[in-house]
Amino acid sequence: MRRKIEDLNQKIQNLEEENKILKEKLEFSTEIIATDKEKGEEIEEENAKLKETIENLKGKIESKRSVDLLEKELVGYINLRLKYDRDLINILPIGTKSADLLEAAKNGVLLCKLINDSFPLTIDNRAINYEINEESSLENHNLCLNSAKWIGCNVSEIEPQSLLNGDESSILQLTWEIIKLGLFSNLKIIKHPEIVVLFDENNKKGLSQELIDEINKIPPENILLKWINYHIHRAGEKRIIQNFSEDLQQPIVFATLMNQLSPQLCPLAEFAKETDPDIQAKMIEKFASNLDCKQFISAQTIMSGKYDQLNAAFLALLFHTRSGISISKEQAQKIVFDDHDRAGTREERALRIWINSMGIQPKVYDLSKDLRDGLVILKVIDKIEPNLVNWKKVNLVPNDVFKKLENCNYVIELGKSLHLHLINISGENIQEGNKTLILGFVWQAMEYHIKTILTKLNVIQSGRITDKDIVTWANTKIESAGKQSSIPNFKDRSLQNGIFLIDLVYSISPKAINYNFIQSGNSDEECMNNALYAISLCRKIGASIFALPEDIVEVKSKMILIVVGELMRIDKLINQK
Repeated sequence: MRRKIEDLNQKIQNLEEENKILKEKLEFSTEIIATDKEKGEEIEEENAKLKETIENLKGKIESKRSVDLLEKELVGYINLRLKYDRDLINILPIGTKSADLLEAAKNGVLLCKLINDSFPLTIDNRAINYEINEESSLENHNLCLNSAKWIGCNVSEIEPQSLLNGDESSILQLTWEIIKLGLFSNLKIIKHPEIVVLFDENNKKGLSQELIDEINKIPPENILLKWINYHIHRAGEKRIIQNFSEDLQQPIVFATLMNQLSPQLCPLAEFAKETDPDIQAKMIEKFASNLDCKQFISAQTIMSGKYDQLNAAFLALLFHTRSGISISKEQAQKIVFDDHDRAGTREERALRIWINSMGIQPKVYDLSKDLRDGLVILKVIDKIEPNLVNWKKVNLVPNDVFKKLENCNYVIELGKSLHLHLINISGENIQEGNKTLILGFVWQAMEYHIKTILTKLNVIQSGRITDKDIVTWANTKIESAGKQSSIPNFKDRSLQNGIFLIDLVYSISPKAINYNFIQSGNSDEECMNNALYAISLCRKIGASIFALPEDIVEVKSKMILIVVGELMRIDKLINQK
């Protein structure tokens, strides 16, 4: 019995040793599995990083292709538009290498000329520096950027120095903005009275001023889309084009539109023989060439569905070349509009561009319409007096009248806290789109802005700056430069000949001016020429000017105050650092 017990204990001991060995093997196996799992996770992580790197690289390659394509199209357009400009004889034609445009734009002359091509007389050619060095080139870029701001370009992130350095991103962005705005800004009744046909095809409304005003408030992109749909629907197409990317990815849309404009030069029967979209896209290139409108279009831009801006530019250019719509001469003569502004007066244009120059979104096309929900004005107040707006009080999605009115009432509350003169103006007036009262509010906001800047710069020793302070500074500044101009206030009629402003610019930056270009101002024409030169000189030394020459000649005191205040700011930055 004892023997059996000993044998049993031995077996138990043996089993325990075997169990111990198995346990050790299990732990070892577990460690191996854990190690393999860890290695597997590391491999997966490395693969994910590699995949991300590849995707980033693909993105960079695609971005580079897009930039190269954009640069190619911009160069082609510039060479065509400016080829007869004698001042550019040593620059044009621009070559096809990626750095050629950057080099051509570095001295600022090309960009100034491009602005005048898109918006004639924006820049006085007398103000452009043609004797090039670093200082004169920088002045040209100041002139270009501040003029670009005036025509509506978004240049808030572009510096003159970056243009001078040949920064690719800055130069391409600015060049594209100038060309795009030039093409789109002409999509208005003043240039194309026939646009009314798109909105009153059967002449049911008649050429009423209400219809014209309504059309004048429509963004140019929407007019262009309306024009495309007008033609393709007349051809029997049912689709509705709502954008310049995916909706235009089918070559048939371009073919139908171009056939409507010229059946002989763009035959649909020939197009219909091809079923391969890539070949069809190549045919669109041929049609564009037939219509003498080759810029901004290629099979690549059509088929990718990504080049919405180039598609839009091509279609705008096509519209200007051959719109395919018309009205009679008698109808055109009935259309009455303001040459300076498709949305109203010169004052409204200046204020609208001032707001848009801040980079505020959505872009403002009409002050009486686009400010009615209060959001844009609140964004303006936030720009001119940061942290004043309590955004928790704001209805960011004002989708009914009551929320819009709450926003507008808050605008009035904040305006009063800024000590703006808001007699007889309420939030309801803004919400209803009262043009006169809205103009008055924005004017005061603009004046508050420049005076706040000057006060913070300590251009005077104490207190908030006043109109009288600005007048005194300007007179003293001119006198110290040895000039005779002087004014008692901003309503003085001597301002109309522009010489006071020219002398003021001279007192800030003498090298910027050539007095051989200045006329006596004894006639309206001479006054206008001086005023045009004065505005370009202001922009040349770095001032953001939202005035027109007419504002000086007509002695618009509020606008001249803003101009002189801005020059006061520039003087502080240039001469009193």
